[in-house]
Amino acid sequence: MKEPIEPQAVWDQARVLVDRRDRDALFAWLDDPDDHRREAAICGLGELGDSRDLPVLGALLGDMYVNDTVQAVLEDIGPAAEPVLVRALDDPAGTGVLHALEALRAVGGASAVDAIARCLGQGDQHVRSWAIEALADIGERGTPAAWEALRAHVDIEADPDVRDLLAVVLPTPRDDPGPV
Repeated sequence: MKEPIEPQAVWDQARVLVDRRDRDALFAWLDDPDDHRREAAICGLGELGDSRDLPVLGALLGDMYVNDTVQAVLEDIGPAAEPVLVRALDDPAGTGVLHALEALRAVGGASAVDAIARCLGQGDQHVRSWAIEALADIGERGTPAAWEALRAHVDIEADPDVRDLLAVVLPTPRDDPGPV
């Protein structure tokens, strides 16, 4: 049996790999049974910022042991991670969908609206609720299509809790005083 690895030692080793820009070693750590090593590798790859690594990071959104770390790294990467996050919404197992929605809530833009809106048709109430919150935040950042997607869903949502959430996030029409 392997000796447990001290978390600080793992992060120190990862720092050396990042400083050396050793992507191969970081990729090898992704298969390590130690979650600290895997998390350090994910953070290291995110710090290196090589766009070729985005699909691998996106695939790890479905890994329950590291998905919080992957989500944070993809949020830090920003809009460049959006295509990978959108693809994660189609995960047949659904394990990474909530993390992808949460990351898209932070970094998604107009190009993610249609994919997020498709989640409004999911059977899972949590997925629909997180999709609503993601669309509302994208709408707040100035994307009218996000508001349109939410308004289109109001009349078809059957779950009262989700309907309540829609009522909370949708802006109310402002009275237009017209010309004064």
